[in-house]
Amino acid sequence: LAKRWRGRVWLNPPYSKAAPWVEKLLASYEDRDVTEAIALLNARTGSGWFQKLSAHAWRCEKRKRIAFVGPGTKGASKARNGFNASCFFYLGPRPELFAAVFGEFGTIVPPTAGVTIHGTNRGACAVCKRSLAGRRSDAIVCSVACKQRAYRMRQAA
Repeated sequence: LAKRWRGRVWLNPPYSKAAPWVEKLLASYEDRDVTEAIALLNARTGSGWFQKLSAHAWRCEKRKRIAFVGPGTKGASKARNGFNASCFFYLGPRPELFAAVFGEFGTIVPPTAGVTIHGTNRGACAVCKRSLAGRRSDAIVCSVACKQRAYRMRQAA
C-alpha cells in the first residue's frame, strides 16, 4: 500500500482487509496513475468498500466459487473452493472488452448511474443529464427509467 501504483493493475488483496486496498485503487484511478484495473474481491455487498467500488467500477458476479490452489492442496485437482462468492471489478476505458472476456464466468453489472470518474465520461443522459460514465459508448440514457421517460416524451410530441 505504501508504493505508488501506475498503469494497469491486477489486485487480489487479503479478503479480510479489502477496504484500504479499494481506497488506494480508487484514489490511484482518480489521480490517473492507474489507467485500468481488475480487482478480485469477496462479494460482500453490504460492506462500505463494496458499495464504493460498485459505484465506480463494472463488475462480474461469479456464478461459481473460485477454486484456490495453495500450500497443502497438491495441484489443481485438490484445489479448495473459497468460502464466499467472488467478484471481479473493472476500472478503465474498455468495459466492452471486460464484459466480453468475463461474461462467460458470471453476470456483468455496470457501475451505479451518475458517477463520473476521469477518463470514463462519455457524455450526459439525454433525459436527466447524469453522466454516462461506464455505459456503452453508444448509450444516450443512463437507466431504464430514463429510457421509458424518453419513449413517453417521443410519444407525446
